[in-house]
Amino acid sequence: MSVPARDSRTLTPLGILRALSGLRKSLALYPSGHKVIEKSIDELERALEEAFLEHDRVRIELIDETAHLEGYPFRAESHANADALLELQRLEVECLQIERGVEREELAETAGLLHRLGDRVPEDSMRDLLFAEGVKRVGMTRLVPVETRFRSFEWPGAPENILEPAYARAIDDAQGSIGSIFDGGTPDALELQRLVAWIGAQVVDSTSALSQILSVKRYENHTYCHSVNVASLAILLGRRLGLDEAQLAGLAEAALLHDVGKRQIPTEILTKPAPLNRREWRIVHRHPVIGADILARATGLEPLTPVVALEHHREFGGGGYPDLEDQEPHLLSQIVAVVDTYEALTGARPYREPLVPEEACLILARMAGEKLNPALVRAFVSLVTFFPLGSVVRTSLGEVGVVVDTSENDPLHPVIQLGAGGPGSPGTRIDTAARDAGGEYVRHIVETLPRSVADRDAEPEPIAASA
Repeated sequence: MSVPARDSRTLTPLGILRALSGLRKSLALYPSGHKVIEKSIDELERALEEAFLEHDRVRIELIDETAHLEGYPFRAESHANADALLELQRLEVECLQIERGVEREELAETAGLLHRLGDRVPEDSMRDLLFAEGVKRVGMTRLVPVETRFRSFEWPGAPENILEPAYARAIDDAQGSIGSIFDGGTPDALELQRLVAWIGAQVVDSTSALSQILSVKRYENHTYCHSVNVASLAILLGRRLGLDEAQLAGLAEAALLHDVGKRQIPTEILTKPAPLNRREWRIVHRHPVIGADILARATGLEPLTPVVALEHHREFGGGGYPDLEDQEPHLLSQIVAVVDTYEALTGARPYREPLVPEEACLILARMAGEKLNPALVRAFVSLVTFFPLGSVVRTSLGEVGVVVDTSENDPLHPVIQLGAGGPGSPGTRIDTAARDAGGEYVRHIVETLPRSVADRDAEPEPIAASA
């Protein structure tokens, strides 16, 4: 699988770096004002012209012998133009920024400073040296290390309760397997296969684990929890759709790795305690292409794993990102899109409370048709129901209980096991779909309660998942 080629208007930093290097060499060979120098400045201006059509400034970062433009890596081009990168890296320049409106004289002074320094690292900062030469719209600095890896921190409000053992192990194993990718390593296909097998055999078949995955999460869960949760829900939905074991394994691997592209999204954006602005959304929108690129270069993964990473934010009706024109997302990508949306809605964000399952399902229903595949939404909602297994609910008669069984034909009226927080004997099972002599429901579910209510009031008997 290959990531779609960038079109002719998509920017590359290497043209700018080559032109700057060419200007530096011209200044070393010819006197000021020579036509070769003027031609070199013209080439640098042309290289910048395209960038300024879309951006007010160009920011090029040099990381691990690779040039990045606005966070996007250009590996192949960097390796083919290594000299242009090394000229700056020898001076410990890791970031070059050029602003719209830069004057020809400023470009010449910048290249002249690089020529005078040679390979000598200056004692003063490059920014101060450029400013002393009257250059105000070009900056050169070292990068301040910013932690963007998921493994080195937890988002605020990580779960404090003891996780179900199989689920806890899956999260720990995911941190090891996926963590190596976020550290810039190569995916270990065998290790990922073992993790996928564990999730399918232990987590998905554990009612207590499913209750933690499906219910409201009062913490920001965009760590390894999110990857394991999406993989688990994808397996559930895949089973409902009748996928065979090989297809389920491929789906689970793709779901587990769908967000690896976020390794290059700055932490301050991922954890921003407010809705993102337009610039920040543009940065976030790069993660599917970045993830697909990482996975396409790995060996031993399922063929569709990079495809799902690329397409999981593509819409069923043709929109979404990245722009792939009229290409319809693969079925596995559509499955991951549904469960990823549910998982995101039921998890907290720094700027909003999580939604209860029934509210999340209603949003999925509104997104069906244009953004999500309506058949997959129907299958998922009938599987999850509005009241997932293990969720705590209150009935119209004041009873508090844990959902222990659901009906595809009547998802709003599950079977519950009573706790001590309301009328009725604790441990009693009640089918809320029961009707009176007149055919009316005896009771309805009126609200979903935090899981802590059940932990405090009752410990239900083990139940079998009805997936």
